[in-house]
Amino acid sequence: MMIRKYCYLLCCLLGLGLACTEETSTTSKTNTRTTEKPPTSPIAPSTAKLTKPDCQVAGTFLEGNELWLKERNRLLYILADSTTQDQDLGESHRVLAIYNTKDCSLVDRQVLPIDESADFPYYIAEINYNNLSQLVAIKGSRTIYCYDLQREQLLKVLRPNFKNKRLAVDTSAGMINRLEVWENYLIGYADQYGAFVFKLEKGENPRAILPAAEYALGENNFSSLFLLTSAGGKYQAIIPSYDYDAEKFKINPLFQVAKTIDANIPSNIQDNRFLILKEKESTIPIAIDMRAQASVDLPAEMQAAKTKAILEWLQTTQN
Repeated sequence: MMIRKYCYLLCCLLGLGLACTEETSTTSKTNTRTTEKPPTSPIAPSTAKLTKPDCQVAGTFLEGNELWLKERNRLLYILADSTTQDQDLGESHRVLAIYNTKDCSLVDRQVLPIDESADFPYYIAEINYNNLSQLVAIKGSRTIYCYDLQREQLLKVLRPNFKNKRLAVDTSAGMINRLEVWENYLIGYADQYGAFVFKLEKGENPRAILPAAEYALGENNFSSLFLLTSAGGKYQAIIPSYDYDAEKFKINPLFQVAKTIDANIPSNIQDNRFLILKEKESTIPIAIDMRAQASVDLPAEMQAAKTKAILEWLQTTQN
């Protein structure tokens, strides 16, 4: 009888142990921090379930300047070390260091040039890994570098391009506030100059994409419409914006899904506030308000109207 009681007590204790193990595991998963990625973005899957290798890094790095690419067994850093130390300004974060996570060996090390000032650090782009192009984007003060993971080489320097002439109001004009890899495009925003886009081509250097239209919101303030090619000859339209007060960057895609549109906007209307795009697979035109940086839903009575009538309606109803 006593043996049965001991066996029963032992089973209960084992059951409690299993329950605690399951609860601890669930709590761990709940507290794991993950980063939400944009819809349809081919960014690498979350690495939250694995433990990052503990490699010894030869230098110091700022928050956000560490990137673990588990599928390629690589750790990337932008570092400051003794070779970049500035006598007057101190640490200079401009060393790109890449480690093999299998043995923590150094795969590549590139010292990036000083951009504006030695104490202006380089940063890894916010959304920074793209499975199609296999490029990592690095933001300087006014310049951009991309590292090709497949070829394991640093590509030539990139500088933002703009459709219309920009005027430098002060010394901060043109400094890059934000840089993101979005699908197979590199999208950023430069202080006072506005949005810029590069197309990421697999095995090729990124190629600058100019806006299809651009509307002046004020002095040195532009709303730029980019038509980005997608699969099947379709396009996504974006009007990127930057909120200086909140320091928040928005890509602002106008379509829920890519559309087959006529991308040739006549040059004489490219600087207008209102634009009408024609979709090849639909009779309903697409109305865009460049000042509001958004598309406009047309009422039923305007969906079959001619372009001139739609523009007159927009000018009357959109404040």
